[in-house]
Amino acid sequence: MPIVAPNVNVLEEFVLNKCDSFVAMGVWPSGERLKYRKRLKNFHVDDREHALYLLNSFVYYNMDMCVALIRGALLSLTNLIPQVQTLNEHLSNWRQLLADSIFVPVTGESRNITDSGNILAGYLRRELSVPQDNILTVDQLYDSAYSYQLKNSKRIILFDDLKLEFDNAVPLAADYQIAPLILIVFMENAFKHAKFIQSAAVNIYIKTLLQDNWFSLTIKNNYNKEKQSSSNGIGLTNVKRRLEVIYPNGQHQLTISQDEIFYTVTLKLQLVKIGLNN
Repeated sequence: MPIVAPNVNVLEEFVLNKCDSFVAMGVWPSGERLKYRKRLKNFHVDDREHALYLLNSFVYYNMDMCVALIRGALLSLTNLIPQVQTLNEHLSNWRQLLADSIFVPVTGESRNITDSGNILAGYLRRELSVPQDNILTVDQLYDSAYSYQLKNSKRIILFDDLKLEFDNAVPLAADYQIAPLILIVFMENAFKHAKFIQSAAVNIYIKTLLQDNWFSLTIKNNYNKEKQSSSNGIGLTNVKRRLEVIYPNGQHQLTISQDEIFYTVTLKLQLVKIGLNN
């Protein structure tokens, strides 16, 4: 029996009711902060279904959830604790595991107190009572590596870091439409580079701009030349083909460049106002 897609109005009611429930339960911040109803109205009626599926897939973690995730990640280390019979023995071994571990927030070249690694270190102190002496910078780790690892057999746990900047200069009420699922490929590729950066913070810079009827997207991210992803080619090839079909005859400009540190993508699209397309 074929599966029938839900009516767009029914789908919209379902998704918005779910979002409202998350706000009412305190899982999401207020609707005024996320503005999901107002943003949904910016989509052309033909693209509304795509927007609803994206909104339905939207995931937001509030502060309590983030703390729970950190606790869960650290509790996964319990497989390093010997299996014991009593709760008291388990708790004792858990406290010993934390005492025998060195936690290192990994930062980039420009260190900032708001780096995610430093925020995670704060959670360790507050939520799990990890002593400050057990939280070291990378430099302190290098200076102390011999004594900690060889003399005291300390376990070293690194916290990775992501620095994300988003600069949006597109008015919220802009009445232009963009073909769905065009921009996401470039954003996904930028985040894919994250798993290949090991010795420094992952830096991703996203800028959007609307001038007259030209929309521009710039994404800049650092990368590891020795461990570049081989999976980007198919997605990039497909999106280039889509651009040629949807924005032909000079209606788009795609520029991709890279230097020793950064990979940069700039996409410009000539847009049509909602209701004026053929």
